[in-house]
Amino acid sequence: MLDQRQAKRDVFVLDGTFGLVGRLDGIHIDPDGEAWGTVHCGTFGARTRLVPLRGAQWWSGYLRIACSRHQVRTAPESAADVLIDDDDAETLREHYSATALEDEGVEQRFFRPDF
Repeated sequence: MLDQRQAKRDVFVLDGTFGLVGRLDGIHIDPDGEAWGTVHCGTFGARTRLVPLRGAQWWSGYLRIACSRHQVRTAPESAADVLIDDDDAETLREHYSATALEDEGVEQRFFRPDF
């Protein structure tokens, strides 16, 4: 949970490899009660994408999400409503689950085996 001091400043979003994804702008809820975050990404924050907040962690002043930067950048656009409709929620779930399955075979950029 963000405290009052943290909520007043920009919250930057990192992916699983600690790569910068963008800036968190808001939180949305889908019909199933799952939370999604609006992230401004791209040059000058021109693109807005929704990212799943399930599995996200507050890490040293940044929000670290469970999906990759590539997944966020290729995510479909959705409406800017606070409540996400069923069709958009299903499309987003399919996108993040399909790209997660594709990324399983790829070695992560900063992979370090645990000894």
